[in-house]
Amino acid sequence: MTHPLILGLLAWSTVVGIFSTTKQEAMEPLAFYILVGFLRYGWRDPKLWSLVSIGMIYYGLIIFPYSQYVRDNGGRLGTLEHRAEVTKDTFVRIASDQSFRSTVTDRVSKESYFGSGPFSAFGRLAMVSEADRLIAATERQRAFTGWETITWGFKLAAPSFLYPNKPIFEAGNYLAHIVGEVGSSDFTTQVSYGIMANLYNAFSFAGVFFGTPVFVAGFYYWIRLFLGEARWEGQPTASTLWFLWLIASYHHSIVESSLSGIMASLLFPLVLALVYGLSRALSIFLPT
Repeated sequence: MTHPLILGLLAWSTVVGIFSTTKQEAMEPLAFYILVGFLRYGWRDPKLWSLVSIGMIYYGLIIFPYSQYVRDNGGRLGTLEHRAEVTKDTFVRIASDQSFRSTVTDRVSKESYFGSGPFSAFGRLAMVSEADRLIAATERQRAFTGWETITWGFKLAAPSFLYPNKPIFEAGNYLAHIVGEVGSSDFTTQVSYGIMANLYNAFSFAGVFFGTPVFVAGFYYWIRLFLGEARWEGQPTASTLWFLWLIASYHHSIVESSLSGIMASLLFPLVLALVYGLSRALSIFLPT
C-alpha cells in the first residue's frame, strides 16, 4: 500500500480525475485505494478510517464545488491547454482561497435529499428525488412498461450484425418521456433514475420485491463464473482484487442507469476475463 509505484499511480489517477472535471473520476482512485486497504488490513484499522474522514472532507469542501463550478467556466471548452489552465487555476483557488471557495459553494449548492449547504455535496449519493419522479409519474399515468424496458437490455447487448435495428441508447430517455423531463423531440438525453425505480416502473412493487434479489444474485454469480472464488478475510487474493474492481466500477451505474444499461454491460466480464488471463500468462515471464 505504501510502495512508490502504488502511491504514484494513485496520485496520477487523482490528477487525471481532477482534470476530467468530474466528481466520480476525481474521487474513485482514493475510494478504491481505501477499499483495498480494508481488505488488506481489516475494517478496524484506525489509519484507514482517518483516511476516510479526510476523503469526505476533501470531497465536500474542495472536489464538489470545484467540479460543479469549473465545468461551466471553461473546464470543458476550448483547447487542451486552455482547459488544463482553467482547471488548474480553479482547483488551486478553491483549495487555497476560503473566500472564493465559500462563494463557489454557495453558488453550486442546491436543495437535495440531505438538505442544502455543506450536505448538498452528498445528495448524489441518494438519488431518491430522481427515482421518486419516475415512480410518481408511473403511478399517476398507470404507465407500467412491463418487460419492455427489461428486454431492452438484451437488445442493447446484442451485436449489431445480429440485430441491426437494436437500440442505440439505454432506456433512460424513454423513461424520461414518461416523467416529462425531456422535450418531445429529444430522444438522446439520458436521465438518471436507477434500477429500483425502473423495476417499479416495470411491475410496481412486485418488480422491486422479486426483481431486486434476482438481479443482484444473478449479477453476483455471473461475475463469480468468470472470476472464481474470492476470499474476503486476510490478505486478498488476485481474484478478490479483480472482483472488487469490477463491482466498484458498477457502483455509479447501479444508482443512475436504467436496468437495460446494466444488463447490456454484463458482457464486460468476458473482456475482463480475457485481460486477467493474459496478465497471468504474462506474469510467468516477469519477476515478482
